[in-house]
Amino acid sequence: MNTIESFILYSFIIITLVLTIFIIVVTCWKIMKENQRLKKRKQIEVKLEKEMLFNRKELKKTSFFQEFYEVLKETDLKKEYLEKLEPVIPTLTNTFKKKNLAFQSYYINFLNQYPYLYEKDENTLSYLKNSVTSSSIYVRDNALKAIFKTKNIKRMKDALTKLNEYSKTHPKKLMTELFINYTGNKEELVDIILTIFDTLKEEYKVAIVNFFSYDNISRENFLLKKIADAKEEKEVRLACIRYFQKRKDKRVLPYLYLFIETEEMDWEYSSISALTLKSYPSKKTTEILLSALESKNWYVRNNAAASLVFLEEPKKLKELLKTNDYYIKRSLYYQIKKQGKVV
Repeated sequence: MNTIESFILYSFIIITLVLTIFIIVVTCWKIMKENQRLKKRKQIEVKLEKEMLFNRKELKKTSFFQEFYEVLKETDLKKEYLEKLEPVIPTLTNTFKKKNLAFQSYYINFLNQYPYLYEKDENTLSYLKNSVTSSSIYVRDNALKAIFKTKNIKRMKDALTKLNEYSKTHPKKLMTELFINYTGNKEELVDIILTIFDTLKEEYKVAIVNFFSYDNISRENFLLKKIADAKEEKEVRLACIRYFQKRKDKRVLPYLYLFIETEEMDWEYSSISALTLKSYPSKKTTEILLSALESKNWYVRNNAAASLVFLEEPKKLKELLKTNDYYIKRSLYYQIKKQGKVV
């Protein structure tokens, strides 16, 4: 064996030994950390078993609190045991509100699982209200959920007003989910929302109308006024039009017909109106949709085709397919295939 081969062999042996030692050290470290975690977990479980006798100093440590919450989520403790935590909440809030935003979000998520622990604590409620204007979307969202969990209508209204005044806009999808997931009296929620509706940002108004649609909430008169109001924001009026696809009310028809007949003013109103008309079968509706089918705008034409394919019998669709207009024929064929109709 020459010198080079010997060097390579020894190098290989040394590298193998180093890697083996490294793997052993890492494995031992992981085992040690896991044992520490299990020991800490056991300590918490023992405390839980002893009717929630906690040392405030321990809970104020973020690492211990995280372990505590993870154990808590896996246990099935009765409310009367958990209520023993209530006196500790003001202290925890004062400590954790100074932590980084990620941990604040984690803490508020803990709170909204157990609203009875903080719903009488003005200090924590004030912290939650201020948190709806946090720069962190996660803190904002969890704070809103925690406030809504209290089912206090005035508190919820104040939180929405404060959020609306904040420079950043909370995603409308999360706002819609907030309203949908509310477990209190939905009619009370709707009534309080409508008292501040006109002061809200466009995105929040759209979120509210989407909530009405999803939960099948009857507010036709209010939403018809919004459609008729040319000064109302465009996205809000479009959301209102979509609402009437699910909540049928023939009073909306004059607006839908008008938006399609005056497409040159704004094609988006025409497009959404054409799709909404599938919920209102009539001779007049068919006539309006046929005119929309000749639109130069793809969205208007496609939505008109979608409604016609949904409403009309195969025999009528066969006749429509005899057209020489390539774009009309293409829109119809696309919707026939999409809806699985046999023509």
